[in-house]
Amino acid sequence: SSPAAIMSRLEAAMQRRDYRAALALLEQLPAPMRDAAAPVGAELRLHADADALIAELRARALTDSAAT
Repeated sequence: SSPAAIMSRLEAAMQRRDYRAALALLEQLPAPMRDAAAPVGAELRLHADADALIAELRARALTDSAAT
């Protein structure tokens, strides 16, 4: 895929808040583009980690409520 195509898919992933997919796409960009987007990558990681934490908390809450 061309860098333009990757960027298009990356933007779509960000719009649908699929931060893990956006990170994977960011890694597919050529090194100069990845380097330039380093701050964005850091933000995507924070969002992806927050999403994972929320999913874990939600799963725990559902498990705890099912046990009671």
